[in-house]
Amino acid sequence: MKKSFILLGLAVAAMTSCTNEEVLSELQENQKAISFDTFVNKATRAVSAAGSTTNDIAKFYAYAYYEKSNATTTVFSGDPVTKDGSAWGYTGGDKYWTKNVYEFAAYANGNSADAVANVEFADETLTIPSYTVGTADLVADVITMDNKNDIVSGQNVQFTFEHLLTKLQFKVVNTDSKYDMRITDLLINGAKNVGTCNVTASGATWTPSGTATTYIPIDNNTTGDYITKVDNDTDKDQVVSAEFFVMPQDLANVTFSIVADFYDEDDQIVGTKTFNAVSIVNKDENKQDVEEWEPGTFYVYTLQLPIAAKPIIFGQPTVNGWGDARTIELNPGDDDGSNGTTN
Repeated sequence: MKKSFILLGLAVAAMTSCTNEEVLSELQENQKAISFDTFVNKATRAVSAAGSTTNDIAKFYAYAYYEKSNATTTVFSGDPVTKDGSAWGYTGGDKYWTKNVYEFAAYANGNSADAVANVEFADETLTIPSYTVGTADLVADVITMDNKNDIVSGQNVQFTFEHLLTKLQFKVVNTDSKYDMRITDLLINGAKNVGTCNVTASGATWTPSGTATTYIPIDNNTTGDYITKVDNDTDKDQVVSAEFFVMPQDLANVTFSIVADFYDEDDQIVGTKTFNAVSIVNKDENKQDVEEWEPGTFYVYTLQLPIAAKPIIFGQPTVNGWGDARTIELNPGDDDGSNGTTN
């Protein structure tokens, strides 16, 4: 009798095991792994070829967590996500959706393969500390995805990256038709290039730190070309700098200076234009003054410099008077009495 109970128990256990395996197998077949997709939002002020676009990015770093019962479960923590063809993948095995509300964040440091040090994601805020602005575009996004009612989720995590930096370009125009112009100095002074960025779903906020740096948009050592103005040929009447990145910041202490020499046809300097410590003032889309560089905005500064030289002209000549007359007596000599004497 005891043997029968044992056999019955083994049979029930076997049936239960099969049932669990079937359920688990079915769940794994239907449950979807977390997958990614990405899109880069263009700058709103102007469109430019430089800087990241959707096709430029081949790698970004992902963060994710969810909170349940006053506990936080980390799903991604700066995990690199790389592009393979048209798909995005990550290492360490697939991570599967659960019935929770997820907070996701990601950033891409241009096309660089290097992660930014000490990045954190908590309280729905991605913090990028002590970032030094260089030649790489920095983009990021923070999103919330509610999966509480759908454990078999088929949706991708769709990041729409926003540009976190400000992009600048300078154009210097020669408005004179007679003389050539050459830039001997163009500097941006007082701008800081190190700061901490906090990114939320609402946007990015920068806190500058460190000392100010100097930018040289047009270097006279490498772009010492004349700016000529011939028949209003727009291809020849300006020098345009490369596009470059700066950290978004208040412009209260940011100025620019420029020195330009004007040359005649004999390559002689006929005049110089000099502007020192000129404040930079931006305009928003409504042409109102904005005293800051805004994230994700592309500013093109145009400087129109007129000729400083004066032509050589002649005035009415004057003739000085003869002055007071001098009376000089000329007396003949009388040494031998013969001078001036006739017989």
